[in-house]
Amino acid sequence: MSGTVHKANLEDRRVLVVDDNPNVRRVLLQMFRDFGMIVDEARSGTEAIERCLEAHRQGCPYDVAFVDMMMAGIDGIEVIKRLHTLVPSRPMLVAVSGFMSGPLHKPAKLAGAHRVLQKPLHPTVLLETITELVGGAGDLAESTCFGDAPKPKHLNGVSILLAEDNVLNQEVAAAFLEDWGCKVSLAADGAQALHLVQENSYDLVLMDMQMPQMDGLEATRAIRAVERLAHLPIVAMTANAMPRDRERCLEAGMNEHIAKPIDPERLLKTILHMLSLELPSEDKQPVMPDQKSGPDIEIEGIDTRSGMRRVLQNAELYQSMLRRFVEHAAEFAVESERALHEQDWPVLERLAHTLKSTALLIGADEVGQVAVSLEAATHENAAGDQIEVLTASARQALDKAAAAIGAWLDQHRVGTAEIEPHGGGSAQLVLELRECLLHDDARTLRFCRDHAAAFAAVFGTRFEAIKAAVERFDFVGALRLLDQQQANLDDVSDGKNNERLRTAT
Repeated sequence: MSGTVHKANLEDRRVLVVDDNPNVRRVLLQMFRDFGMIVDEARSGTEAIERCLEAHRQGCPYDVAFVDMMMAGIDGIEVIKRLHTLVPSRPMLVAVSGFMSGPLHKPAKLAGAHRVLQKPLHPTVLLETITELVGGAGDLAESTCFGDAPKPKHLNGVSILLAEDNVLNQEVAAAFLEDWGCKVSLAADGAQALHLVQENSYDLVLMDMQMPQMDGLEATRAIRAVERLAHLPIVAMTANAMPRDRERCLEAGMNEHIAKPIDPERLLKTILHMLSLELPSEDKQPVMPDQKSGPDIEIEGIDTRSGMRRVLQNAELYQSMLRRFVEHAAEFAVESERALHEQDWPVLERLAHTLKSTALLIGADEVGQVAVSLEAATHENAAGDQIEVLTASARQALDKAAAAIGAWLDQHRVGTAEIEPHGGGSAQLVLELRECLLHDDARTLRFCRDHAAAFAAVFGTRFEAIKAAVERFDFVGALRLLDQQQANLDDVSDGKNNERLRTAT
């Protein structure tokens, strides 16, 4: 087992910063040097093309280039087009857009940009972008297969505790793990995780860093204080991907670190590494993602290709994520307004952090970028008027993205399918739900959603209370409600039977 947190594989990677603003170049150069990268700068589009051509001739091409879209002379879009035409070993291209240049996103993509990032640029997003493009995972953006990932059967029987309070992240990670054969339990915060690892036996814990009640760092320290859990593999999952965040994970006793949004291939390889699982060479062959049928997903302003890749091309799961995102938009508007009115910056920081993670997961990059800025401003106790402006920008970007997603979902809405018998019918469904709740099973939330109509037919509107408890990860409360409802149904059934007996006699 590894005892250190591994840095993204960025050492000796070459990056070119293309911007005609010297202040922006200086800041970006320092950020990339902090990541351990070799970095050069170009003050114009013409200089950028010359540098890339020279690097190609010398046999040391750049791995990635960050190109500002609004430069004097040759603008960023033209630079990207020419790099595609003139440079055989062109770098991965990231277009950088200002707040006022949102309409340039689509032209940048059409010109050949692999990513479009919104200013101001935050180190976390920069690191995630570079790691995703070149940090040991290859050109994931262009890949349609799962590389040399092992077949799912190699994780059969592995027991994993997933400590994550964000429902979207929980749903996606649990889907991957279950598809690979893992048995997954859920914890909504560090306190629940601490309780569960003491009551059960797990092979590995995936621990979010930022959670309510008790965060991942505090929970890890408490787990390490239990003698029998001193060597339990714990992997951090967080949108905070700076080197200092990795150091904090290590200091708390974690073994490894995975940046959000979670990349499935990196997640699987990390689990295999942590559990020292070896694969026969004949099994190391490309594994195609689960291609679930569904309509092509094209939504203006949303990088659906990136979002689909993050769920291994599972269109059904991705559409579920999109629906949850639209629901979250309304919640963010209400809760952020309350936090802003009360000047409760810690709450607003938490809301921004959740929005960032959720937006980047589905490919709503513009929303994610604004959320990054809002999170940083609240964390640093910036001036109230600055936080107010950023909150308004976050709402505006979120409303725009939610409207586009909602319009697409409305156009592709499917009718409610007939409830098919499931095992022994509704009684069997209730038994399976009870088993899931008893074992804190990660399938519980999806199980409730998939069979919501059947449960509503059994329990009526009272099922909403059970479902709400499940969505809060209050499995104990949901189990108590379920048993109460079953008891009520049994009482009603007994009353009807007695009435029939009295009538018969």
